[in-house]
Amino acid sequence: MKSLIQELVETIGPSGYEMEVRDLIRSKVEPLADNVHIDALGNLIATKGKISSRGIKIMLAAHMDEIGVMATHIDENGFIRFTTIGGVRRQTCVGGRVRFLNGTMGVINHDDLGDVNKLPTFNQMFIDVGATNQGDCPVRVGDVAASGCRHRSAARPEARIRIGISGKLIQPNLELDNSVCPKLQGLLDHLDHPRGVPAAEVPAVGGLADAWAAGPQPIVEVLRVHKHRVPLEALTALLC
Repeated sequence: MKSLIQELVETIGPSGYEMEVRDLIRSKVEPLADNVHIDALGNLIATKGKISSRGIKIMLAAHMDEIGVMATHIDENGFIRFTTIGGVRRQTCVGGRVRFLNGTMGVINHDDLGDVNKLPTFNQMFIDVGATNQGDCPVRVGDVAASGCRHRSAARPEARIRIGISGKLIQPNLELDNSVCPKLQGLLDHLDHPRGVPAAEVPAVGGLADAWAAGPQPIVEVLRVHKHRVPLEALTALLC
């Protein structure tokens, strides 16, 4: 599970641009599912089992996307001004690393505010990719990026959960946006309709369409949470 989470965390997929994450998840679930396909909205749909008169159709949905940024302007110094994709928080941006889909790495900084205790607005922030002017900037307006931080894990013997996982430092959570997808892989042996849902951050348009198409009786959305963690075994027992 740890290695799978690391692969997902280090594969970027801002809302609307989840293709790399979806391809990775597909490669992992195809050996476990009876059928895997992608619908018109980009949902990755893995089906297992057969419909019977004595059973029910269960849908599990987990979003594949993550928060990110989109370049809106390149200034004369080569700094990239940006807008946000999803619920990006200002207090976690400054000093954070981002990676664009073309592989370009950058660091978020901000204009001189004159007050070190003041939180900059998004309009006062920029991404520095090492360019010195507009012409040599490898990023163009409309390019998107997500956190470029690598996965890290460390033992925490004093905690109830022995392994702490961190990364995607543009958002301060130990449990990461697209790390919920491995939980679906663990449930494939028991359930019929696990789904990977795109664009859950802006808002969950993929999940709504997917639910209407599948027509399941119960729908369970698997999400990361801040404080309360449900063991995979408990979720399996609840649904099976």
